[in-house]
Amino acid sequence: AKRKAFVDLLKGLQQIGLTHRSKALPFDEQRLPFFFEQPIVSHAFASLFDSKAPSSLVSRIEPVYRRAEQYFYRSIDTIKSLQVASASFSKELSSGEVDKCKGFVVHLMHLLLRQRSALDSTVDNVLNLKRVASQLVDLKIFESNQKLGQQTATDGSELLHPQAESRS
Repeated sequence: AKRKAFVDLLKGLQQIGLTHRSKALPFDEQRLPFFFEQPIVSHAFASLFDSKAPSSLVSRIEPVYRRAEQYFYRSIDTIKSLQVASASFSKELSSGEVDKCKGFVVHLMHLLLRQRSALDSTVDNVLNLKRVASQLVDLKIFESNQKLGQQTATDGSELLHPQAESRS
């Protein structure tokens, strides 16, 4: 029963689009140690707190980002456990089946890195949009002040040139 469940699991993983063949992945991601070389804190997460983003934006993004980072590091920890377990696996499994399992985990980690990268890009884009929106608001305020200054000039030129009025 366990054997059939295990074989069904491997088939199910293939049916949802995962592969155990590392050749399908980018070369540097074909080995498990690659995942341990990832930055401790992603670029966007660090820039979130360095930015001048409003605290309301940071407070909405920060918990989601923290959970994503926790998930990433739990996954890294699982890889460590996999490496230990794959060195002394059950005799009920063949080495080919263990290699397939490792291949599926590598593919899942590849997907996780792609999602982490997409999240980084999204956070960077949100922060950039906030900056641009802030600049547009500043530009609108500047433009309103300019129009107010021009209106004053046409309504009362004496405000701009008081000496000209006094000479007449």
